[in-house]
Amino acid sequence: MGLMSASRTRTASARPARLAAPCTSRARSLRVVAQVKVDETAKEVNPAIPAFTRRREVFAGRLAMFGWLAETIGEILLRTGPIGQLEYILGFERNTVIALFVGIVLFNGIGAAFPNSPTWSKSNQEDVAKRPDGPPQDSNILVNKPGQALGITRPGFSKQNELFVGRTGMLGFLAAVVAEVLYNKGPWAMIASFIGQTPDDGYYRLIGYGLGISAIAITVLGYTLDNGGEDETGKDIY
Repeated sequence: MGLMSASRTRTASARPARLAAPCTSRARSLRVVAQVKVDETAKEVNPAIPAFTRRREVFAGRLAMFGWLAETIGEILLRTGPIGQLEYILGFERNTVIALFVGIVLFNGIGAAFPNSPTWSKSNQEDVAKRPDGPPQDSNILVNKPGQALGITRPGFSKQNELFVGRTGMLGFLAAVVAEVLYNKGPWAMIASFIGQTPDDGYYRLIGYGLGISAIAITVLGYTLDNGGEDETGKDIY
């Protein structure tokens, strides 16, 4: 009887040990998610007023990423760039769409750089200064720390990587619009001309397959290569 009780006691005490590993792993994952926080003290500006702020840059970057994705899908379907796509969707003339793009850029660019803009307020300058040294805050980083010139971390989802991809998306979308104004081609048609390919159905089908495979691969790698949450250098990105 005593042996049976002792056996049950040992079995019962062994069960938590077997369950400890997944519980610990789950708790670690929750801690990692909890570490990725948004700075609640970041400068907030009326959305109707143009300004360069930490939050605005991240928002514009995310918008550019979605814009580039939408442009790629639209070009695969319509065989034209962002200007031609808006012509088709809105029913406007080409020059009207170009004028809209120019007006949006000028309104936000000049408005944000205007002397009375919230961009130059003391509170916003102090808020922007919270970001860690890196492009474009520290121009010397190209010489002193060339490995950090892009301001990114190792592969995975991090605030630094998001900021870099957002900036790349903004530049890429602007380049796509300018290229279409000059050459009347979408960005993927431009790439086809650079590499000596004909932008036919087979070419755009390949672009579609590449887009799908890349999205799956990036998502899997992003979650597989655990960054361990945000480190101290990334907490003030936004």
